[in-house]
Amino acid sequence: MKIYSRLFLFIIFLLTGCWDAQELNEISLVTGLAIDKGKDYKYELTVEVLNPPALETETIGSQTASIIYTLEGDSVAELAKKTNVGFTRKLKYSHMRVVVISKELAEEGLLEFIDFFEADREIRNDFNFLVVNNVRASDVLKVTYPMQRVSSMKLHVQLDTMVNEWGGDPNIRLKDFVRALASPGREPVLGTIKVEGPVKKGNKLENMEKVEPDTLVVLDGLSIFKGLEYQGNLPVKHARNYLLLQDKLNNTSITVTCGENKMMTSRIYNSKTRINAYYKNDIPHIDVDIELEGRIDLLQCPVDIMKIKSYLEIEEKFAKSFKNEIDNTIRILQEEYQLDIFGFGEHMERQAYDDFKKVKDHWNEEFSRAEINVDVIVKLRRAGLITNPVFEDIE
Repeated sequence: MKIYSRLFLFIIFLLTGCWDAQELNEISLVTGLAIDKGKDYKYELTVEVLNPPALETETIGSQTASIIYTLEGDSVAELAKKTNVGFTRKLKYSHMRVVVISKELAEEGLLEFIDFFEADREIRNDFNFLVVNNVRASDVLKVTYPMQRVSSMKLHVQLDTMVNEWGGDPNIRLKDFVRALASPGREPVLGTIKVEGPVKKGNKLENMEKVEPDTLVVLDGLSIFKGLEYQGNLPVKHARNYLLLQDKLNNTSITVTCGENKMMTSRIYNSKTRINAYYKNDIPHIDVDIELEGRIDLLQCPVDIMKIKSYLEIEEKFAKSFKNEIDNTIRILQEEYQLDIFGFGEHMERQAYDDFKKVKDHWNEEFSRAEINVDVIVKLRRAGLITNPVFEDIE
């Protein structure tokens, strides 16, 4: 009898539901947030919610796939819960894909946003955190597309694909930004986007009916911060170098010249970055060793790829080009910004703690005078289907 009683109690526990379960017809899923400087109040919050019926095959094209609503107030946390001024259902932020803030607002500081996103238990850490530098943040959520019809979901997929295919986005999430804020050896960055073309009021659908859309949201590089203060923006190519120095670059391609009006391209599919930080003669030293593995994707030059010597010379050209790009990115941060966004200070803290603790309160100054040596090795494993006969050696 005791066995049956225990079994009965066990089954009861299995049949219990979630204490906070909610029906799908009672909620709306938020896919994107945009935060701007308000006209009459401190902030303007724009929310994009999913319209599921528009994604069904029978109704596709007759309805908009998402709906946006904007309201103003003095607290982002309050505005996020006040949206039923315009929306009918309770909003759920757990599936949010994108948070966009305007450059104008970034220049004034982000502390309240960070506090809100950190404190709300529904908000996950898998959304893209971005700055838009040429329009209001709400305009980003008004751009529609034939594919990925929900603006924020399209942008999320676009950014993830860019990270995996070329590396033009720093791939920053909320926790990454917060960790950089708390670290004495690193300054935060965010991905930057811009809108090309006119933004049509009311989330018009004409953009979805053209082979070449009038309006596009495109990547625009890195937003640099000192703490919570916006400092400036770097082009897309520096985002790839940032990822490489974080040892987070998945794949990329690079093109170099190999003769007059001749180019060759390498597809990099594996990378490894090692950083050694130390002090020598009271000067911080950072040694960066990068190994890249790839293949030849394009070869317009008279090269006999059947010879080992040719491969070695091609590898050297690609390595030199990568090194020059990375050195340029580091130089800009050392000389123009004097901000360590790469986390070299964190490596110094781990590898030479006694030296770092003396300078951690002014590490950016130390970074700006550090001697940073970058060594790049490129190993080309194959040349795809290129099987040309013997040509002259590379110039």
